[in-house]
Amino acid sequence: MLYFIHLIRRNATVILTFLLVLLVVSVPAKARAEIDVQTEQLARWQLNNADLLVDEGKYLEAISYINSALEESRYPKTRSDALRAKAMVLAVFLDAATEALEVYRELAREFPDQSELALYQSGFLLQQAGDPGQARELYQQYMRTYPQGKYVFQVEAMLSRLGESRADVPLVVPEQAEEGGAVPVLRVALGKAAQSATFSASSPDHPSLFLEDGSAHAAITIVPAGDGLIVNGRQHPSAAISLKSTKPCLVAVDDRRKLVRGNFLIRNDRGRLLVLNLVDIEGYLLSVVPSESYASWPAETLKAQAIAARTYAYYQKMHRAGRSYDIIDDTRDQMYGGVSKETPKTSEAVKQTAGMVLTWNNKPILSQYTANSGGYTADAGAVFGTVKPYLVAQSDPASLAGKMASWERSFTVSQIVGALRAIGVDAEGLSAIEPVLSGPSGRILKARLRHAKGEMVVRMRTTLASSRVLNLPEVLVSINRHGDTFVFTGRGHGHGVGYSQWGAAELGKSRTHEQILGFYYPKTKIERLWK
Repeated sequence: MLYFIHLIRRNATVILTFLLVLLVVSVPAKARAEIDVQTEQLARWQLNNADLLVDEGKYLEAISYINSALEESRYPKTRSDALRAKAMVLAVFLDAATEALEVYRELAREFPDQSELALYQSGFLLQQAGDPGQARELYQQYMRTYPQGKYVFQVEAMLSRLGESRADVPLVVPEQAEEGGAVPVLRVALGKAAQSATFSASSPDHPSLFLEDGSAHAAITIVPAGDGLIVNGRQHPSAAISLKSTKPCLVAVDDRRKLVRGNFLIRNDRGRLLVLNLVDIEGYLLSVVPSESYASWPAETLKAQAIAARTYAYYQKMHRAGRSYDIIDDTRDQMYGGVSKETPKTSEAVKQTAGMVLTWNNKPILSQYTANSGGYTADAGAVFGTVKPYLVAQSDPASLAGKMASWERSFTVSQIVGALRAIGVDAEGLSAIEPVLSGPSGRILKARLRHAKGEMVVRMRTTLASSRVLNLPEVLVSINRHGDTFVFTGRGHGHGVGYSQWGAAELGKSRTHEQILGFYYPKTKIERLWK
């Protein structure tokens, strides 16, 4: 699967063009005349990116790519896929049941052949969200409308279960620690498609690694073999193996090495290794806080970072229960540098805030954070298309005193045209890039590309500024043309939503960690869920 993804990334234009030609020729002639292959190619690329972002835990970013696909596409298959994907991300990963229900209604209105799926999923969503009364009504409506439908057996089972449940009690409650409860254990992915993994004890003379049979080892090497594993040169009887380590262990996953705490689970995943570090969340944070911050920052800033990082990790654990891991060990989630990154000052910040999590509406928040807001935090609804009352736009002058507060990038016309061509956008003869829509923070949300064949409006973040095109640090930017060169002058680094790390570094000189978090995540509370 990973090879296929890489293949698509390297040959996106050729592969997507071929697929879209096949899709378009299957559409009736009248409809086909209204479909622009270029925009359809871009829309499919946006959906592919959204799928990868969900896999990396970037749910808000995924919604923004899905919204881009919906705005650009007129092809029914693309739009149907996008609406279903949007409803899934909203419901499963963003705790946005109301918004997801509206998307299902839109799916049913636009595509009557999807009405059965939309009705079933809406009932299931309401059941999961703790509204059995409305769920029952929708299930009963499904049975009346589709007595021989695809989901009849599932709906009958759900109705039976609802009949035995109290109407005022949610049927499904996310696993969540209560105050004073056990410290949650995270499944941290150290490698998702590795060819080998080697585990070495801290001291070769004192074996501290234990296999499932209880045998002690100073070093263990694991490689995939067919559907199974080879462990220290011997065939293992199953496709997964667990290791226990009594001391921090040096782990080498392909060419990446780090010393980490905890135990391990290694699994053959389609011919490659999935390497998981099983570590309690407080031990995990000992490495994350110094990897995401500087130990020289104020103590209150480090405490704020610890709480934000703990909240983020716990949110991911709650929302990835059905997946093979909870969190990734790099910037796709949070940097987890290992024991060598730990410092006394950052460890003290973790210890003093142990178990503290940010909540809104009695649930852990999605504690987005960015390197530098550029002097103005971004509104999640404007930037990503999904409103979160604790992720809003507001002036943040403290961030301007930090690093990454301002930047400038220059690109020739040919560089921009070539980068756009790589994702299927033909902007040959590019003459202007003009902002057409900005958010409350001043970030450019949409831009118009004027070129030899006409013009095209694209979402700034998901198209022009994306890592596949210009890879701009932010979209809080002004654009000017000087001869054959476009100059992008911007502020901030990241998406600008939520906690600004460099802003917090400045605020920590005069404010408490509660005040810092209250500023960047308004309307939230700090609750201690475990000790």
